[in-house]
Amino acid sequence: FCRFLLMHVIDPAVVLDRMRRAVRPGGFLVAQEPITSAGRVNGAPLSMPDARHPDVGAVLPALLRKAGTEIVDAWAEAPAGAGPGPVADYLASLTGVDPGDDPVVLPPLVTVVGRMPGGTTRTAG
Repeated sequence: FCRFLLMHVIDPAVVLDRMRRAVRPGGFLVAQEPITSAGRVNGAPLSMPDARHPDVGAVLPALLRKAGTEIVDAWAEAPAGAGPGPVADYLASLTGVDPGDDPVVLPPLVTVVGRMPGGTTRTAG
């Protein structure tokens, strides 16, 4: 499992390959990464200049497939809010920016669940 990791490494594919080698046949590899530029504060896109791959979430399913997993599930979620509250607090903790009363859409966080080939399938019974 990794979260907010691949956006900071030199080569996300290399990291996923190393993770894949640590997973048993039939095991799961799960990654969560953002699409930073899709986040908005008062309509303006967010940026993360210190991240090497701030939008890696947009290609995360393809990266896990290339790493040799079968995609079992994938989804994205992006909390939104306006004014004081948990969304503004989270944005401030990530970026140091207080959005005040401006509308905020956090960057979508893409979650991908990949399963390694092989292994046995258990059934209830």
